[in-house]
Amino acid sequence: MLFEFGHRTIQKVGYSYLIPLPTYWVKNMNIDKGDSLKIEMSEDKALRITPVSRNRQEPQKLEANTSK
Repeated sequence: MLFEFGHRTIQKVGYSYLIPLPTYWVKNMNIDKGDSLKIEMSEDKALRITPVSRNRQEPQKLEANTSK
């Protein structure tokens, strides 16, 4: 299943690049300020963002296709 969250604008702060996460996704995944996210890049250069469980259980997964 693929959810489309529209386009996001990349922001540059210091030496880092930031992208805002969709509020719906953050709330649905129970993510809060200070939580960790695992970011992986597949062979087609799409990014997968996976919340890391606070209990050290298996991470929850929700894919976001970033290819254009």
